Amino acid sequence: MLAGLAAAACDPETGPPGVDGGAGGNGSGGGVSFGCFDYEGFLPKQVSFEKDVLPIFQQTCNLVLCHSSDSPAPREGLVLGPQYGQPVTAADVDTVHGGLVGVAAKRAPNMVLVEPSDPLRSFLMAKLEYDDPSACSEVECGPDGCGTRQPPVVMPLYEDQLVVIRSWILAGASK
Repeated sequence: MLAGLAAAACDPETGPPGVDGGAGGNGSGGGVSFGCFDYEGFLPKQVSFEKDVLPIFQQTCNLVLCHSSDSPAPREGLVLGPQYGQPVTAADVDTVHGGLVGVAAKRAPNMVLVEPSDPLRSFLMAKLEYDDPSACSEVECGPDGCGTRQPPVVMPLYEDQLVVIRSWILAGASK
């Protein structure tokens, strides 16, 4: 049973539609772009990539090897560090940061995974924020669509986790 849940967590085509885990969704109205999170009223926190962002990836994206460096075939080729509970090395920090910042998004060819200082144009945020990333007018999906919200089933991100990732990107997505 647990193995089935773990497999479903990594499969972007499984899991119930509309899973949002209590996360931020489309923001609190009046945004500059239709269907997108409203960054105009967002107050970023001071965060560290290694101490604040990477642990979120470990806890939610690498728990069942979906994007773990321990996985033989990480989903979409995206590696977000070692599996949950494993130590993070300087090489892990470099690999994850280098695989996110300024890297073209496979499912949204006109976007990058993380656009420094611009979470609205960062495909990673679209995947974490929206049940349907294409609902945000800033997101242009490729011919295979955007895929589903991530993480899809087991450990959805909570608002405080989204705040950390938004803040990191807004601050320039530094290592």
